[in-house]
Amino acid sequence: MTKKFARWMLFVVLIAMNGSPGLGAPFDEEFEFMQPDGTRIRLHGWGDEFHAVFETLDGYTVMFDHARGAYCLACQAASGELVSTGVQVHRGNPAALRLGKRIRMSAEARQRQVAARQRQWEAAMEIKPRWEALKAARRRLDGQRVGAAPGVAPGPAAQGDSQLAPPSLPTIGLKVGFTMLIDFSDDPATIPQTNIIAFCNADGYTGYGNNGSVKEYFYDNSGGLLTYTNTVTFYIRAPQPKSYYNDTSKDSGICGRLLINDCLNVMTNLPNYETDILPLLEPLTVDSNNRVVAFNVFFAGNNSGVWAKGLWPHSSSLASAVPLPASGKSLYKYQITNIGTSLRLSTFCHENGHMLCGFPDIYDYGYDSTGGAGRFCLMNISANSTNPQHICAYLKRAAGWITPVELTSTSVLTATVTAWSGATPGQTYIYRRPGMMTEYFLVENRQKTGRDASIPAAGVAIWHCDELGNKDNQSLVPNISHANYECSLMQADNLWHFQNNVNSGDANDLYYAGNTAAGYKNEFTDYSMPGARWWDGTLSGVRFRNFSASSATMTFDVGSAASAEDGITALVDGTNAFAAGAFTLGTNGSFNALIITNGGVLTVTNGGAITLTNGLFAMSQLGDGILAN
Repeated sequence: MTKKFARWMLFVVLIAMNGSPGLGAPFDEEFEFMQPDGTRIRLHGWGDEFHAVFETLDGYTVMFDHARGAYCLACQAASGELVSTGVQVHRGNPAALRLGKRIRMSAEARQRQVAARQRQWEAAMEIKPRWEALKAARRRLDGQRVGAAPGVAPGPAAQGDSQLAPPSLPTIGLKVGFTMLIDFSDDPATIPQTNIIAFCNADGYTGYGNNGSVKEYFYDNSGGLLTYTNTVTFYIRAPQPKSYYNDTSKDSGICGRLLINDCLNVMTNLPNYETDILPLLEPLTVDSNNRVVAFNVFFAGNNSGVWAKGLWPHSSSLASAVPLPASGKSLYKYQITNIGTSLRLSTFCHENGHMLCGFPDIYDYGYDSTGGAGRFCLMNISANSTNPQHICAYLKRAAGWITPVELTSTSVLTATVTAWSGATPGQTYIYRRPGMMTEYFLVENRQKTGRDASIPAAGVAIWHCDELGNKDNQSLVPNISHANYECSLMQADNLWHFQNNVNSGDANDLYYAGNTAAGYKNEFTDYSMPGARWWDGTLSGVRFRNFSASSATMTFDVGSAASAEDGITALVDGTNAFAAGAFTLGTNGSFNALIITNGGVLTVTNGGAITLTNGLFAMSQLGDGILAN
């Protein structure tokens, strides 16, 4: 056995096993950069691959000045773009330059930048068509089901749900990705290959403070339906020094592709490639075009420190698919990041959520809101880099990992929602909009334990899902054009912090007895705040009340006769007049009326009628009468 083959064999052990900021995911952290004169500065940066902001630790905006090869203080130009002042961070006096803190490019300039980069990323990663196909597959499955009795799950997940996909690529079973390790003559590896194999594939992994391995993260999130491992190479020495690839005058995609292509060429031209290496590529999972579905690249040392330039972490695709000779497989979509001095789950799992599962980002690319899921979904914002939170119920359902119990407007029961525990799925519920398969409410229990230890709140999460919605549109205005989030957490405190870009979650965002939010009434109905109406403003008939105290197993009441609590009250001359069984409008200038709770027609002297259906009502031409919701 050759030495090279012995080293390569280290990564085949994954087949026998049972069981640093990245641009594809939002990043937010401090880092150190060496200026040309050797001065080390510390900066705070946050953003993603579409837009990013960098500041000194005391809040002055900076940008990388390519002409000087240094970070300089920044100001806004007349175009709305940020431009360098030419004054290096460690040499400048912001006050003398009359610079305020937290200078930003204009909203219009930011939108131009984001739109251009987003188009490139979407074309490279093919996320949108895969996501649309995944949702379409879910809708076809829903349409094929035989209706179940209220409060009963409509059939097991093990058959119908498990056949979901990104197109021709099920999200269950054994999936194998490819992880290539790279180091350089001027930046050799410091983290052993064996550590990275364990990070990807081990059971009970705790290295570098992580809660489990990548395999364990997806196994747990899928309820044991997906086992995702990685074939991890030994370190491939790049044929050129790192400085050759880390050209901060060039886009990160150009530099990344150059490095990847060079190292693939080294690997496939090893003398033992066909005899020893090729057989180990056989387990790699491919799509319908025989392209490996998940290609991860780790390179030694630090990234460029310059956003979107040089060797900066990103996800993209190669200029064209690169064949793995004699295998019938090729490499195309990839994510690349630096190893640094530690390994962290969040970015790796987020990026593989894109490549492996076809999940979209949930956060707002417009950066004027947090996004519909906040820190309650890894595909929105990571809650913890070494212990990333669960993927939200909306994406899990699309992937075929959960089958919620069906609820309707006639359901009357006590619902029990259990939190996810390891790979044991939690109990969830769905309340669909009649006649419209793309809009519904999903209910799940989220607790601050295990993978969810870092989420902002514990209790019942209610998701308003509109599959035709737009993750970048935070509008709360009723509409018929889907001008709203695709997936919205109904924030129980009714403050809409996500939409208003205030925070990405707090302790009062979920439903539970004892929630201290002002005005919280421990219910979710058409007339509560927030309310359960559909996005076009029509009534849903949802009546969820009496949420129990937050715990791993929670209950709430579903359904009941309409009551004054539903807002069926009459406001007459400033007086509310209502009772449990009948509602009196009273006298208001020109008419008297009585509303009967369980049906009937009300005629008023000024014309018009109120028609009552299932304890609720629709009103028209009330004349002088006023009904309050």
